[in-house]
Amino acid sequence: MKKKDKPIIHAESKCKRCSDCCKRKIGWRNKEGAIIPVVLDINCPALDEKTKLCRIYKWRHSNLAFVLLGMNQCLTVDQAIHQRALPNGCPYTDEKYSGMTFDPAVLAKYRQAKLGDYMQLVGETRVQRKAIDTVLGLMEMMTKGKE
Repeated sequence: MKKKDKPIIHAESKCKRCSDCCKRKIGWRNKEGAIIPVVLDINCPALDEKTKLCRIYKWRHSNLAFVLLGMNQCLTVDQAIHQRALPNGCPYTDEKYSGMTFDPAVLAKYRQAKLGDYMQLVGETRVQRKAIDTVLGLMEMMTKGKE
């Protein structure tokens, strides 16, 4: 592995806990065939909305997390930068970075064109949140049983 190919290690302390990177994102192909990135108003089911922290952070890249998140994988910081999934102004990016931003007008157009798809994502997110709650509850019970 060449020096330039090594992954960049990012300090967790840089995170501002804004949770903007934890919003669901999709690529929407409009009528003209262009793919428009849309930042949805739906948070990742693993996000604790009060603390703005990931409830499964320690194992967010595991196979269990992949299943619980509906076959979606939490991105590493490097992946998120490459896929432009971090918001502009994120401390993990530089001033030249151009990321996805939440745009209510784009979201409204997407919801109008694809309301069924949007509502399906809302429903799936609720189910995923309940599954994560169940797994975390079981893990807590198992931990208490060992004490």
